[in-house]
Amino acid sequence: YRVVREYYINDAGAQIDALARSLHWRYREACGETLGEMPRGLYPGAYLVDVGAELKERDGDKWVTGPEEEWLPVLREFGINVMMDLVRGDLRQIGIEHDLFFSERRLHETGRIDAALERLVERGVIYEGVLDPPKGKRPDDWEPRPQTLFRATDFGDDVDRPLKKSDGSWTYFAADIAYHLEKVERGARTLIDVWGADHGGYVKRMQAALSALTDG
Repeated sequence: YRVVREYYINDAGAQIDALARSLHWRYREACGETLGEMPRGLYPGAYLVDVGAELKERDGDKWVTGPEEEWLPVLREFGINVMMDLVRGDLRQIGIEHDLFFSERRLHETGRIDAALERLVERGVIYEGVLDPPKGKRPDDWEPRPQTLFRATDFGDDVDRPLKKSDGSWTYFAADIAYHLEKVERGARTLIDVWGADHGGYVKRMQAALSALTDG
């Protein structure tokens, strides 16, 4: 078998914006500001302290003031590059090598997500509906609202899966569908995903999506 080892970089979406805002906080501290406790929703990890200092070393105090729309893209790119350097270093230390590093942003920028979901629409497995509330304790932010849903239950999953967030942006699942389809279209015949234990519940929905896209 010809094996290609590929690393999928989650470099799009709300979490990356949170990373950039967290880096901005550490960067301002590196520039001499006393900011106190980091706001809720940002990443308080000390690993960003050195990254903030590195950004100050490169750009001085250029991004301390000014509107977020000016500095957010810059810090987003800087943070992703530094984080991926750290990831590659960790992988080298434990003897793992990848042939390719694939950016999630590429899926958004090239319209691959729209194309993948359009294929699901053509196959009649996308609909607008309202999901039942989650089993067990209901999250505080849950509300019954119309959503763009994939008929995952038609392909062995436990529930149908949302493809868009309340703000109209794609869910991570939608991007993952496009990513797996892109690999199939590149000629991959067998796909092996390596995920953390906390992603165990993701297996059925991903298998369902690929079954819908590839007729099994």
